Amino acid sequence: MPANTTVSSPKKKGRRARLLVIALVLALVAGVGYGAYWGVSTVRAPYPQTTGTLQLAGLSGPVDVKRDGYGVPQIYASTDADLFRAQGYVQAQDRFYEMDVRRHMTAGRLSEMLGKDLVDSDAFLRTLGWHRVAQQEYDTVLSAETKKNLQAYAEGVNAYLKGKEPGDVSVEYSALAFSHDYTIEPWTPVDSIAWLKAMAWDLRGNMQDEIDRSLMTSRLSPQQIEQLYPDYPYALHRPIVEGFKASGDGEDGEGDGSQNGQSGQSSNQNGQSGQNGGSDTQGGQGTQGTQGAQGTQGAAGPGAGALSGFQSQLAAVSEALSEVPALLGPNGHGIGSNSWVVAGKYTTTGKPLLANDPHLAPQLPSLWYQMGLHCRAVSDKCRYDVSGYTFAGMPGVIIGHNQDIAWGFTNLGADVTDLYLQKVTDRGYLRGTKEVPFETREEVIKVAGGSSRTITVRTTNNGPLISDRSGEAEKVGQKAPVTNSAPDRGDGYGVALRWTALEPGRSMDAVFKMNRARDFKDFRDAARDFEVPSQNLIYADAKGAEGHIGYQAPGRIPVRSEKHDGTLPAPGWDAAYDWKKEYVPFDELPYEQDPARGYIVTANQAVVNGEGYPHRLTEDWGYGSRSQRINDLIESKTKDGGKISTDDMRTMQMDNSSEIAKLLTPLLLKIDVSDPYVREAQKLLEGWDYTQEADSAAAAYFNAVWRNVLKLAFGDKLPKELRVKGECLNVAPADPNVPEDQRDRLVRECGQRDADQAQPDGGDRWYEVVRPLLKDEANPWWHTPANRLDAATQTRDQLLARAMKDARWELTAELGKDVSTWSWGRLHQLNLRNQTLGTGGPGIVKHLLNRGPWNLAGGEAAVNATGWNAAGGYEVVWVPSMRMVVNVGDWDKSRWINLTGASGHAYHPHYTDQTDLWARGELLDWPFGDAAVEARKVDHLVLKP
Repeated sequence: MPANTTVSSPKKKGRRARLLVIALVLALVAGVGYGAYWGVSTVRAPYPQTTGTLQLAGLSGPVDVKRDGYGVPQIYASTDADLFRAQGYVQAQDRFYEMDVRRHMTAGRLSEMLGKDLVDSDAFLRTLGWHRVAQQEYDTVLSAETKKNLQAYAEGVNAYLKGKEPGDVSVEYSALAFSHDYTIEPWTPVDSIAWLKAMAWDLRGNMQDEIDRSLMTSRLSPQQIEQLYPDYPYALHRPIVEGFKASGDGEDGEGDGSQNGQSGQSSNQNGQSGQNGGSDTQGGQGTQGTQGAQGTQGAAGPGAGALSGFQSQLAAVSEALSEVPALLGPNGHGIGSNSWVVAGKYTTTGKPLLANDPHLAPQLPSLWYQMGLHCRAVSDKCRYDVSGYTFAGMPGVIIGHNQDIAWGFTNLGADVTDLYLQKVTDRGYLRGTKEVPFETREEVIKVAGGSSRTITVRTTNNGPLISDRSGEAEKVGQKAPVTNSAPDRGDGYGVALRWTALEPGRSMDAVFKMNRARDFKDFRDAARDFEVPSQNLIYADAKGAEGHIGYQAPGRIPVRSEKHDGTLPAPGWDAAYDWKKEYVPFDELPYEQDPARGYIVTANQAVVNGEGYPHRLTEDWGYGSRSQRINDLIESKTKDGGKISTDDMRTMQMDNSSEIAKLLTPLLLKIDVSDPYVREAQKLLEGWDYTQEADSAAAAYFNAVWRNVLKLAFGDKLPKELRVKGECLNVAPADPNVPEDQRDRLVRECGQRDADQAQPDGGDRWYEVVRPLLKDEANPWWHTPANRLDAATQTRDQLLARAMKDARWELTAELGKDVSTWSWGRLHQLNLRNQTLGTGGPGIVKHLLNRGPWNLAGGEAAVNATGWNAAGGYEVVWVPSMRMVVNVGDWDKSRWINLTGASGHAYHPHYTDQTDLWARGELLDWPFGDAAVEARKVDHLVLKP
């Protein structure tokens, strides 16, 4: 059921900064000892009881909660209901404020907690309707068993909250109390389900690429845009599954004993689209390239003029997207995850080893919560014995292992979203030659300390009209120039979002099925329900002499028409661009079991080679730099009969090698540098092994050079909507309406995008952009204009020399004149910030809630993917959010680590007690069996009925 809201007026109004931040500061610095008392007592009050005995209403029997020295709980119960009830209680003990923020975010209700600054992002999320879809899933789709588990979990959370004042739950609530009366609402099953929508949003695929391609047309030609989005380099970077044949072709895929191909299960239609106006146009392999708007190929589409006006509209939509809290991190090609599994014949254990490290935004507390869920005796009434990484706020284990199998996730990157240009009026939108009425609903956004705001959500056959959430987009849509081939402008164009996650699905069912799976068949059956987000799932078990390994690509993936490849916004009035009513059948999605090569690597690379595979999963794969490095490391270790150990898997996770450095450094060393200060820096690259250790001066200088190469060759030529906010250039006007005699007059133009989202981001897509250009020394991309300090460049080496000089002086300003004191870690720092009160406000608030910095090794597109955005700077913007190495079969010898700690309470001993170990690449023991858990037990809490 939807949660009710109770928000009263703030005690004081009219403050320009957020009231809660100022109130917290005032409380902390108040005189006569009040601030000191508030700081100590309030911070410690929410610390949970972890020993002794507590009553938990609803239990059918006692539950044991055993925690190790890092506060990681292992729960033991005798029924499923007791197990998940206790999970909810324990997670609320450690992480309830995080859970509360998440549910307000997914419901579009953050303004109720944090004030008016979040109204716009709430409005956008209400327009998407994540919570509404989650409610529909609970009401109509999920199994009765899943609902029981969700309800038990919610009862456990609410049992913990019962009788507690907000300040007894988390210190952040004490801060909120100084600005307004905040009431904690009961937890509901739908609050848990909605978190999967947030996960799907941040792993949604190529929507930003779709926007960026369109925005680029204001500055770049179609040919130039095509060069900035090169084809996947299959010859250099192998896909996950090689030679896969979809079911029904009678072949076995690689022909090497793998089981990819027909599963023997009937083809699954994966449900209907659930939206009106669907087309039965058959899918195909037609490719559009980057020729303007997709509609230029059809008489009903918007022409180049329409796209020109549409660019500003897309920029506004892009800005609205960036306002949505990106709890899982920036969305781009450098971001992803690593997972790989090695068969027993190549390991020192004789059974498979499985590694996983998802790459997400750094946050405090960590996105993940480590936990074990154990039935004292696995039976029909208690069916779980599982351990791994959970989401606080959701029952079950997301990634980990049970008593029979292990599994890991990386993002598949399937194209599951499309933007549609809609011809709209006040009454409806155009479909063919007819006007169709919108589906509408009103949403009331309550605001802490302010007046409520009511919005109207308008929905088309292609999804909600997200451009309604941007005033700029509305104005541009009214004025967008169009050609005669497009429909009359009328009241303007809008932008609708079609996304698979906006239809009810069964991913919550899949979580519980995965937790109970005993073999590859069960694993695939669970994957069948994992509809959003689309993930690469890897698998291992210990059955038989050497165990088994496997892979499955699941997900609800649309089938598009021949005219529509999903790379650019499409004309919503033309049914030829609609999705088919049915999705790619599950049995035609790639999978394999026990490939002859003896290992499977997934790191966001292409899943299959497009030749011979009948479905288009995406045109925007990650480019495979990390995955190929992992492939190479495994092959080098196993050649000549070598075996891989658990520690070898850990070492691979920390590999810092830079593929672009191997490509570019030899050319940099050939540049004849006359400036002695620049030459001093150039010498750092001599003999460098291309690894990005935290203490490496060479890594610092190379990455600064790479950043400046990208800026000079590409960044300064991109439109303002893609460049870093506040960075300004003198450029020729891009507006086609500027008279010809004024085209040579330069205008001051400033970037508009947040630093962690700007381009060029330096991910491995840019490796493939630069690779062919290095052989074309006079390519126009190497041309740069003169300025008051530098001559124009016309060749590759001239631009590289200028980038080396710019990098030298940039690092002199950042790290000092003496190159011997430089280090990559001093540039490349991790700061952990509380996702609400710790992201802004005075320093005393940040000191209370935030931690850091840590100087890190690794880098963009390295296996140790401590990501940074080359356009925005060197700060770490995404990280391996956890790392695990599972010793399949001998579970107690598995190892794991989290980014922060088990606790979400500031100053608690387990707040960030794993972070130093994580930064050094160390892993902790991961006990699973009863004896191992008991041996590492530090705290023991008994929950009684």
